[in-house]
Amino acid sequence: MEELKEVKESLVNLSSEVDELELSPPPLWVAQFVRWLRIGFALFVLASVALGVVGCAAQASVPWRPASQVLSDRILQDLLKVTTSVPAEEVDPVVKGMRAWSVPGKRGTLIVIDYNNPNLCGSLGCLYSAVWAQDRDAAKLMFTRYFKPEVPKSVRLFEVAQTPETKPVPCITVSQVEQSNQLRRSTLCYQGGDQYEVMDSAVTPIKE
Repeated sequence: MEELKEVKESLVNLSSEVDELELSPPPLWVAQFVRWLRIGFALFVLASVALGVVGCAAQASVPWRPASQVLSDRILQDLLKVTTSVPAEEVDPVVKGMRAWSVPGKRGTLIVIDYNNPNLCGSLGCLYSAVWAQDRDAAKLMFTRYFKPEVPKSVRLFEVAQTPETKPVPCITVSQVEQSNQLRRSTLCYQGGDQYEVMDSAVTPIKE
């Protein structure tokens, strides 16, 4: 009986020690470590959200670049001579101001050229061309047309359109304002040879 009593007392003492361990506060360094861990996690989440927002904002506008970064000056000079009547002495200054928007395709890249020159704008709009490029030194003219660059801030002048698997280069959608309160969105796709043709067109009211 005495032995049993001693065992019971030992169990009671052990239980008390365990309770004291569970109820006693953690050391100060542990609390500080947990606090900084929480702060670090919060900063990580905020940084991730911020990067996501910046990424979306960057994709919201057409990424125009100097055309000379995409195509060689020789290609740009030849393009200017073929599509315009710019005097020879003005070719180089115009080339320096040209901008390009590149869209990778299954074979090569579609590059839309903005001549970015007031002398190549008129009542029909401003002159734009598109070329199908295999590299910086080889490009094939797809179209040259006038588009009006004045579109609502929430609308992109050019954007990538859904492209059938059979097309080697992307389709693009061009947005144009009509009658000041309507927006026409036309989708142009490659149709073989040297032609991009309008495959679809729709008019919607401009939202204020």
